[in-house]
Amino acid sequence: MGGDEYEYGIVQTSSDGGLTWSLDTVSQKSVLDFDVFNDTICAAGIRGYITYKEEGVAWREVRPSEPNNATGILKLANEYIVAGGIAFNNGFIMRLSEELELIDKTSFPGQFNALAKSSMQSIHAVGYGQIYSSRDAGISWEPNSQVGDNYQDIFFVNARVGWIVGQAGSILKTEDEGLTWQSLHKPTTHGKLDFNGVHFHNEDDGAAVGDEGLVWITRDGGSNWSVIEDIPSYNFISVFMQEDKAWLTTDQGHILRLFI
Repeated sequence: MGGDEYEYGIVQTSSDGGLTWSLDTVSQKSVLDFDVFNDTICAAGIRGYITYKEEGVAWREVRPSEPNNATGILKLANEYIVAGGIAFNNGFIMRLSEELELIDKTSFPGQFNALAKSSMQSIHAVGYGQIYSSRDAGISWEPNSQVGDNYQDIFFVNARVGWIVGQAGSILKTEDEGLTWQSLHKPTTHGKLDFNGVHFHNEDDGAAVGDEGLVWITRDGGSNWSVIEDIPSYNFISVFMQEDKAWLTTDQGHILRLFI
């Protein structure tokens, strides 16, 4: 998903392993994140626009009262969790009903960039110098003491194990559902690595991607990483890894399939 920032949002789908893609315009603004739960696809993006689609029904678009960018969205059993902010500030997390009506909204000092769920009750949000977790499906939130980066993405491969990547090169890992985070790669100010996305196929095999052709692969859960060379110097914003293949997307709309 993506689009032109203030003109339209698109979704691209493939049914042949990424060989060919179909495109559909689904929103008035660019889409920044999406989630799939059962037969519902939901997406959020610029200026807080939310788009969703249920099986057999056309895409629908709404805009809740939040005017800031929605950078993360999760579909739970009976509600939605939406997070975002703008200009590193004005962070928010909203709970929306099944009909996308506001249940409640919590404000935070910094912008959020991504959401992830390790279970239907445990939700995690990362952003500008902050990591928060909820153990009650988004009703209340507790901060984590791990700070020091503008965290860009978070992914859980199961209920216990997850990873975070940051704009200054941080890679963090948890093995206790986000209670504590271990630093696998520390942030740096000189020659920094701008990570934007992370994804794992299982507890061992994963990939982290970022700006200027940055692609790292691990086969041991992140203890050691291999740098992929001879790859176009795109700004990669997300990655999906499956067995010996990874799909990478860029900020210019490219989709690359990488055989590892």
